[in-house]
Amino acid sequence: MYTLKNNIKFIIDPLASKLYPPKLTYQQKWGIQPNESLPIEIARGCLYNCKFCTYAKKATYRKPLATLRDEFIRNYELFGTTTYQFCDDCFNDTRQKVEETCNTILQLPFKINWVSHARLDVAIKFPETLDLMIESGAKGLAWGVETLNYEAAKMAGKGVSREKVKEMLATTYNKNHDKCLYYATFIIGLPGETEESQLETIEWLTTNKCLDFASFGVLGIPSKIADSVVGMSSPYGDNPEKYGLDLSNGSYNWQHQTMNRATAEKLLPIVYNKWLDSENKTFLRNVWFVPFLFSMGFGWNNIKDMGRNENNSDKWRKEVNVKFQSWLQNYWASLLVQQKPHGK
Repeated sequence: MYTLKNNIKFIIDPLASKLYPPKLTYQQKWGIQPNESLPIEIARGCLYNCKFCTYAKKATYRKPLATLRDEFIRNYELFGTTTYQFCDDCFNDTRQKVEETCNTILQLPFKINWVSHARLDVAIKFPETLDLMIESGAKGLAWGVETLNYEAAKMAGKGVSREKVKEMLATTYNKNHDKCLYYATFIIGLPGETEESQLETIEWLTTNKCLDFASFGVLGIPSKIADSVVGMSSPYGDNPEKYGLDLSNGSYNWQHQTMNRATAEKLLPIVYNKWLDSENKTFLRNVWFVPFLFSMGFGWNNIKDMGRNENNSDKWRKEVNVKFQSWLQNYWASLLVQQKPHGK
């Protein structure tokens, strides 16, 4: 079941209230530590249906803003929580969603920090949404860039000009450098991608220094047709011929006109090592660990140094390990106390 709004399908989930309670009530008996960061669901699903992705159609489920606000306040009152990982496949999928959610956050009687997935083309079209995200407490954004090859990007469902992507990364990274860490994911082997364009991408990234973190992975193509199994599938897997893909040897051993799986796997360590060798052998290598670093009591300047100063990687590895062991002992101790019968 769904409803249409601006020609976009929004899921109406009759089981949502049963499977997902309107308020996710974290319990004190779970041993949640003072000021611990927590995951919080903002929405489910993605509007954009990229061709390599297993989301089959444009649909989403958004948590009501009043419910979200109540969860923020309850978690703050019970645990002192002010840092979150947003559970949302694409936080900034619409301008309206960003404006409504961020304004709800800004109206809280306390400030929060958060990390989440985000989409570059929306931020390019509506640059004010990125400003609002930063203002509301975004400390880490995971951009799904995937490729800097325009033909490969267009075929994958990310058709915005790659020059605009580069310009946006460069200008906003400098603007938000003190406030937010930038992380981007890249796929090696998309249809239309060549070995040459893949190397050009990593050359541009290492020369222009507009990301804190990057990860690279070989294209995977889940396909119920090619693999004869029941499971999730992507448009690439459902209609391989449409995208110039040959899955005759199974979806794992894909090939297309400009690359195959074997070539992509050879490129992966080359690309990743080029990234690491460009002063990126830091202790912190993605944004998803940021909330827990806040949980352990590290300040924002320390966290930035963990992600940007490879000379201090050993220092931070040791300090984080010490703090984590202390945090873990406190967690087990508080959990055992909570589990003891009353009066004992």
